[in-house]
Amino acid sequence: MASKVVANQDPKILALTTPPKDKKFMKREVEKLLEEILQREFAEKKYVYEEAMTWAKDISQEIQRRVSEKPYERYKTVVQVTLTEAAGQGIRVASRCLWDPEVDNFAEVTMSTEYIHVIALVFGLYWE
Repeated sequence: MASKVVANQDPKILALTTPPKDKKFMKREVEKLLEEILQREFAEKKYVYEEAMTWAKDISQEIQRRVSEKPYERYKTVVQVTLTEAAGQGIRVASRCLWDPEVDNFAEVTMSTEYIHVIALVFGLYWE
């Protein structure tokens, strides 16, 4: 789909209503990034309750920084990281969001080890 251009109130200012194809949020590319970060950080780590909140915050910030380095112009990103101890239970996380399916997308990766469950979500929302 080609980018649409519409005029704002000032005819000199033009706004793109869809991103150029090479600047769209790429789900698979972001999922590879998430897999790399989670594997590096949590492959051998044991769950420590007192540190889990700090880990989630630090990983969220790293993900936010790394995704912002991608060429996704005019995208706002929302990052959510959930950490739980692997103690024989399962976990299910659900999210809802109002968006435009033509330009908005999300990426998610779940990683489980003997000690920890980690779920990372990144929402890429195009800002017109």
